[in-house]
Amino acid sequence: MLVNKTVHWAGGDIPSSDLVDITYTRSADNKQKMNAVAEKALREFLDAAKAEGFSDITVTSGYRTFALQTFWFNKYINDETAKGLTRKEAEEKVLTYSARPGTSDHHTGLAVDMHNLPAADQSFGETAAGKWLAENAHTYGFILRYPKGKQDITGYMWEPWHFRFVGLGHATKIYEQGICLEEYVNS
Repeated sequence: MLVNKTVHWAGGDIPSSDLVDITYTRSADNKQKMNAVAEKALREFLDAAKAEGFSDITVTSGYRTFALQTFWFNKYINDETAKGLTRKEAEEKVLTYSARPGTSDHHTGLAVDMHNLPAADQSFGETAAGKWLAENAHTYGFILRYPKGKQDITGYMWEPWHFRFVGLGHATKIYEQGICLEEYVNS
């Protein structure tokens, strides 16, 4: 299943009734949710990371409603206009790192943002934890959704914190071929 700037999420505001709390959510006050099958795989993935010494990786974002995506998208535009960009310039910049409501991978209930930094940052991809996640995600059915060097295809900057559950077989093929989800779906 592909959701991106040109393929809108058609599942409505709630992907299914099988959303569950994510065990490794960063904040107990802001419990994140995802698809139950994906959450089980995520738990195994992060249990393995913990066994490798990366016990501080947590999920900061999982399933998002259209309303929540609207909030974040508008917040980012306001942040960019506050820095002096015009509304149009701000929107163009924001679209490199945030999706319009209806086009977010997070609407599927299969995507998570996870890292061990105070906030998501590309520097995470250069850390031992970030490298371990990227190299091992496929063995748990996940892919790094927005890999380095694929911005022209995905439409988004490298996000070493954004992982998407696609299942073990698909994840392994995507990883072994060094491609992104768009390339895989269109091949």
